Amino acid sequence: MSSSQGSLESSQDSAKSKEPVKVKKIFRSKNARVAELQKKPTLQKSPSKAVYNVRSTWQADIDEEERKKREADGPPKLTPAPPSKTAKKPTSSREGSPAEMPHLVRAVHWGNRDGDDAYTSVHVHKEHKELYTVVKNVKEAHEVQEHGETQEFADDIEYLLAGLKEGEPMSTRCLSCIGLAQKCISASFRMHLRAHGTVTVIFGSLQDAGSDPSLALCTALMMFMLSRDRLNMDLDKSSLNLMLRLMEVDNQNNDGGMTAAGKRALNRNIERAKEVYFQLQKEEGKENQTDLESVSTGNLAMESLLSLTSRGAGEWFKEELRTLGALDHIVDTVCSCIQAIGDDTTLLYDSTLENIKKTDRCLRVLENVIFVNTENQTYLMSYKSGIIGSSCCRALEICQKFLPIYPLPDGPKLDKESYGYVVYKSILAILSVLLNLTHENEFACTKVGEQEDFISTVLTAILQTPQYVPQDLRYDILILSLGLLINLVEHCGVNRRKVLDSKTHRSFEFDCLGNKNTVPAAKALVEVFCKRFETAKTMDEQDFSQESTTPQQSPNKSGEWKESESGVEWIVNSAKKNKSDQKANGDVEERLKPGSKEEDLADEETFAKALQKAGKHMENSIVASYIALLLGCVIQDNTVFVNQVKEHLPSGNFDDMIMILKKFLSFMSLTTAVGSSGGKSIGHVIEVLESC
Repeated sequence: MSSSQGSLESSQDSAKSKEPVKVKKIFRSKNARVAELQKKPTLQKSPSKAVYNVRSTWQADIDEEERKKREADGPPKLTPAPPSKTAKKPTSSREGSPAEMPHLVRAVHWGNRDGDDAYTSVHVHKEHKELYTVVKNVKEAHEVQEHGETQEFADDIEYLLAGLKEGEPMSTRCLSCIGLAQKCISASFRMHLRAHGTVTVIFGSLQDAGSDPSLALCTALMMFMLSRDRLNMDLDKSSLNLMLRLMEVDNQNNDGGMTAAGKRALNRNIERAKEVYFQLQKEEGKENQTDLESVSTGNLAMESLLSLTSRGAGEWFKEELRTLGALDHIVDTVCSCIQAIGDDTTLLYDSTLENIKKTDRCLRVLENVIFVNTENQTYLMSYKSGIIGSSCCRALEICQKFLPIYPLPDGPKLDKESYGYVVYKSILAILSVLLNLTHENEFACTKVGEQEDFISTVLTAILQTPQYVPQDLRYDILILSLGLLINLVEHCGVNRRKVLDSKTHRSFEFDCLGNKNTVPAAKALVEVFCKRFETAKTMDEQDFSQESTTPQQSPNKSGEWKESESGVEWIVNSAKKNKSDQKANGDVEERLKPGSKEEDLADEETFAKALQKAGKHMENSIVASYIALLLGCVIQDNTVFVNQVKEHLPSGNFDDMIMILKKFLSFMSLTTAVGSSGGKSIGHVIEVLESC
């Protein structure tokens, strides 16, 4: 041992007399071990490998050989060295006890002002801060999920868009387009596409889709999937032009220019498109319903266009359809389908039914495009000398011949796939298009009225056709037919003369025996007016008699519909009104009773019944008003016509027509359902009738 070591031992011996020597124990308690672990760790070397050994800061570093020698001699006798400036003395609850484990303290901080949210913070003692890692700006669970969904969407779009580029093989582009359509079954994915402006990017990469039948089909499927939402597809002009070009692809494929490999690829993609289409139907809960008779490029593109136009398309959209030639294509399609039906109306074949369905879809597009759009109305009536008018007149005549063969039966559930319902829908579509074409358009009224026997066809739709459909569906045919006839005679004197000179059968409501004798059109219309007017009047008298004789039979009744000079109003029950007035004045103290909920339910049921009864009452009143308006337009500016109509009226005057038209005008004004032009027309007819 060296002299320095001897001097060290002598100094240690002298220190024994002053304070007890702290001897390291071989067997230590658990608390002592925990306290030792809190001290600063040091790296101890080992002959085999370096290990992380936690040692006390009070023990000096000793060489490996000296450590082994001292372990052989026994526990070392150490004197604690003076603490360094950077060393931290562990805290303890009392002297001689080990240091406590670090613990966190959670504190809630409340806002100082109203509306401030409370927040929570976590504190740790400053001596233990180095044992923890502070992570700031931690996201909530919903934020992490949203970020993951956005990232997944971005990855899918990046991958699929890469396969849509023009340089990729055609099979790859078709698979990528089908993959996008598959993902568009999810409404959230479609919303992501719109939110990030990806729709125009997708169709921008598919501008050459019309050159390949398979890619055209996949592109049309993509458009169809995006058109399922109530929102618009956010199409630009180039995408709209692409949609219109896709409607022509089927005609190009029928020319026989496809190779055998192209036909196989097209059939394979048609099967894939059908799978996606039926998955969408299953998602929407329409597994047993098929809106398309076949999944083809033209049908999918037409359905997409129909969805766009049926949701309030802007004026720029209607104008683009006209300038890009979409109206020409739709009119040509309607004319070709009607021509393909032929003159055989004895039996409805599958091919004929397919042409009727296709005509119905095209006419619904035209109906939305020409609604309150004078430019499109004039363009359609001038296109190929007004061929759309003559085609619609012929289609209406054909459907009226098919409907008696396939009538719609009365029943709780209507089969919308039946032949009769398809024909019924087509009749409504034809009448709607003609109604919009002739709206305040004298040229269109003249062209349509020139068609052979068209006035008689419309009169048949009013007087005979409703008998082949259920009671609930007759109102639509009556109103559309009467509205069309009103447009034809309002601004055209030639059509007025044709109406009064026409001979027709009486309404099916009066001619139950099927008498084939004809009567003047004015007489048949007056009979319908009188019946509807008397029915509405009888319902009013019944309501009045029930109220006057048994006013206490319905204690829960909150009110009822009543017809007055100003229209139809909901009149609050007088008993309840008086009770509410007394309550407001402080005379009656109303308390909740156990039967109050039942009373409210009874009030709602009574209100629903009253509303249903008012609906039936209004149907009779509106039909009578339309007939009065029609006859008023016919007799204007011609005293001869006045006498011809008067001789068929039971009273010999127009008092009933004037009264019903005033109520009708008041009701339409209250519901804000009539424009300035419509109100002026009704007011003008009232003046004409009053002057006669």
